[in-house]
Amino acid sequence: MPSDAKKRLAVIIPLTALTLASCSTENALESHLSSADQSSHQSLNLRSIYGDEWVEFAIVCPYAPKDTVEAELQLEDTPVPRFGFDETQSILVLKSTSSNTEWISFKRTHIVDLCPVLSDYDISFRPTDSTLDFIFNLKNNVWEPTN
Repeated sequence: MPSDAKKRLAVIIPLTALTLASCSTENALESHLSSADQSSHQSLNLRSIYGDEWVEFAIVCPYAPKDTVEAELQLEDTPVPRFGFDETQSILVLKSTSSNTEWISFKRTHIVDLCPVLSDYDISFRPTDSTLDFIFNLKNNVWEPTN
């Protein structure tokens, strides 16, 4: 194998592994709920799904403006567009003890809709060890939180 090809592989293989690891972490909630029994409600906590590193979470729903999200979450320079995310996605924000954050996007029509009701949703951090209850919405074919 020519040395140029080896160099390319040396770069591609770690990047591929990083990408796959990121996907599996980001989709942990979707993975968990996609294999759950749709005929019963599911109670879970995000710490058990995403790990002990994450101590708080918040949900950002469509159209929540950037300045509102930043004020409510007491964060600066967030990836939120000026007028909020569009109606196709909801965002799970995980926060660590060192205040690092991870923003995980969910397509609202695919497995999990974190924002079934868009009005008056509380944008604040909650402990990741608090219980979240989900029910399966047969009409929309997605899991939705009830609390």
